[in-house]
Amino acid sequence: MTEIAQTVETMVQGSLSEVTRQCGDPSCACATDPARRHGPHLYLKFNAGGKPYSVYVPPEQGEPERPDGLRLHAFAQFTGADSMKKGQS
Repeated sequence: MTEIAQTVETMVQGSLSEVTRQCGDPSCACATDPARRHGPHLYLKFNAGGKPYSVYVPPEQGEPERPDGLRLHAFAQFTGADSMKKGQS
């Protein structure tokens, strides 16, 4: 229980997004073919101090479990956030 409490104190509310990007090199295939864009790359998106942030998440630190949101759903159930989201208390 102590480990969970410590984890909660350092958590950030946000979302994980997979993004594909165009590199900017006009000779690269991604410049003319959207299917050949680079990625997908994982980003953590959140707000802090009223400003939006997007932070790259290296593959070795990404969430390995699928389907997406499995860990988040388990945490939300544990903390009661899942029931709050549905308008229950």
